[in-house]
Amino acid sequence: MGKMDEMVLCVPADMAFDDFEKFVERFGIWEIRRDAEKDMAYRHITPYCVLLREDGRILAYQRKKGNEERLEGQWTIGIGGHIHPSDGYGYEGILNGRDRECIEELGITPHKTFGEIYIQLNDTEVDKVHLGFAQIITEYNGELRPSNEIPCWEFLTVSELKKRNLETWAVYVLDLLEKDWGGSPWKYKKKPRTSRGI
Repeated sequence: MGKMDEMVLCVPADMAFDDFEKFVERFGIWEIRRDAEKDMAYRHITPYCVLLREDGRILAYQRKKGNEERLEGQWTIGIGGHIHPSDGYGYEGILNGRDRECIEELGITPHKTFGEIYIQLNDTEVDKVHLGFAQIITEYNGELRPSNEIPCWEFLTVSELKKRNLETWAVYVLDLLEKDWGGSPWKYKKKPRTSRGI
């Protein structure tokens, strides 16, 4: 079975939510990814983990051919992918999918995460059918290793990243790191926490 034949967890695209966990539990559905990529009525949920080092540098990599063709060549700071039935359902399934993707892509599992936000943009065709579940990882279990998805990476500062050809989600998250999402990234190494909200 190819990637486009997999079932992915989706939620209605035009609905706002105050409690994400309850929203997913009530309105989440499974859809074949091939259909979900074109169905503007739903967004498929995608974990987007940002690995932040103590020196304030962020893990970044360039998307290669074979991943999402519409993002090919762009730089990203997100680790993650789609949620499948094997991950489970609801918020727990999202966390399981996050961990699975982190293992598959970099060989690690998150240990300390915080700053949970949701990315709901409409700038591109990709944005319109995805809902990002973003968290900052400051500590993890395992050793970083390359994979087919992420064969190489760099640790870059915010200013260095802004000189790259960034995907829209990376631009959005970097802006939050500098402003709404706790000010400067360097603050995070002083006050790590494990709560689910910002």
